[in-house]
Amino acid sequence: MKNGIGPDWRVPAMDGLRAIACLIVVLLHLRFFTYGPLTFQWTDWVPEGTGFLTGVPKIGVWLFFSLSAFLLSLELLNGLGIQRLYTYSVGRILRIAPPFLIALIVYRVIGTTDIVSWKDVWLSFSLQTSTSHLWTIAPEFIFYLFLPFIIAIALAGRRISGVIGAIFAILLTLGLAVAIWPPGNTPPSSMWTGWYAINFLSGVVAACSIRFLPLASPSLARLLLAFGLFVIIAFTITVKAGLILDPDQGLVDKHYVFGPMWSLVIYGAYIAPPRLLAGSALGTIGRWSFSIYLYHWGIGIWAGRLLPSAPALLVAVCGSILAGYLGYRLIERPAYSLRRALRAAHPPISR
Repeated sequence: MKNGIGPDWRVPAMDGLRAIACLIVVLLHLRFFTYGPLTFQWTDWVPEGTGFLTGVPKIGVWLFFSLSAFLLSLELLNGLGIQRLYTYSVGRILRIAPPFLIALIVYRVIGTTDIVSWKDVWLSFSLQTSTSHLWTIAPEFIFYLFLPFIIAIALAGRRISGVIGAIFAILLTLGLAVAIWPPGNTPPSSMWTGWYAINFLSGVVAACSIRFLPLASPSLARLLLAFGLFVIIAFTITVKAGLILDPDQGLVDKHYVFGPMWSLVIYGAYIAPPRLLAGSALGTIGRWSFSIYLYHWGIGIWAGRLLPSAPALLVAVCGSILAGYLGYRLIERPAYSLRRALRAAHPPISR
């Protein structure tokens, strides 16, 4: 299909966006571990002592959330037969569980997190508690459980009232979630998916737009992408400059701003992929991104403890990329092979 639009196509630009999300989170964390908080005490436009990067890594997390919702929704919107649900469920478990469990075991051995016993490993793996950057696993995995029901609601709405019915069904779901979990009250780094409903459902809406509506022209797609990026950058700068909100905490829970804007970027990049996002360099980082994300925390902390700032940052970046490569080759890639085998044995039936 044109531009790789289809559930079984791999779209390089989406790997590129996954790489961007990873780099935002990882590089800012590593910079903090090796240099400490970035402050601008010498300026008048940022309050004295403000950690200028506080909360900024969350921007990458919001992109991860929206992108996952978008890509998985594209697959499920083709139909929710038993075989498709089976391959979807097994695929999600194999995608998350093995790398996550091994990372928890590694952190139990090397320290650098609150995982200090094997009981902590179990509590984290069973999503009863979280530690450090690993808090993101719980809301994303819980969303995977709810997504088939959300897609079923959208498909039912479409059968009843066409595209308008599908959109209304998604908006009704979003309205109920917002009423129960007001996004402005989101706790920092919450493990519960409900707080991030706008973020996830924005990705679902973007996927529904791809599946149910005429595709935007490449020029309009690029315009939507540019608008989303502009709002993201402008909002970040104005908050961190202290012009609106609390500059230390203003971005921590603003997924309800970044989620919809990232979804515009995702939609635009899917239809009219920018050359940079579709390049091999970002594509490689995107494929390794989950393992890079899992291990960068420990690598960055140990590098910051043992080395001066500049070499520590270099070692942390290189070490995180190496860990991402090894995790992908030794853990994720075998899991992908098993997923493909299961998909071949139980091919989904589109309808």
